[in-house]
Amino acid sequence: MTRIVPLLIFLIFFLKGYAEPQSIQFSDLQKLNSDTQQEVEIRGFLYETDDKQLILASLPSLKSCCIGKFRDSQIYIFGLEEEAISKSAITIRGLLSVTTTLDKDGELKKKYLLENATLTSKKNGKLFILTLTIIIALIIIRATIFLYKLFW
Repeated sequence: MTRIVPLLIFLIFFLKGYAEPQSIQFSDLQKLNSDTQQEVEIRGFLYETDDKQLILASLPSLKSCCIGKFRDSQIYIFGLEEEAISKSAITIRGLLSVTTTLDKDGELKKKYLLENATLTSKKNGKLFILTLTIIIALIIIRATIFLYKLFW
């Protein structure tokens, strides 16, 4: 039984690390460096520009003139296959990277890109991890009881 506890702890952390990317907010974007590239999950409002580019923004009900203009609070989305544009907030998972460019005034501006984007539901991810952990724990406990009865 003493060997099972460390194994269960390891499995929980192992499964959690692979199942859920880092959850961030728009306020965290300013802290990222241009060489940053990481798997993230972020919640926001999805819009489409005139040239069919998808953008995730922190604010609801943006006017068409603002979409794609304020780069510090908007993320360019690539690879999202579903038609997900709605008035409700959505959670998107993908590979976030930061690029820097010079604007007309010679100032450095950051542009945030989310590649391989997919829609996600936080509740389903956590429920999956919990269910999988419980199933593995039950299998290990059953096997331990069986082996205990068999050899003692």
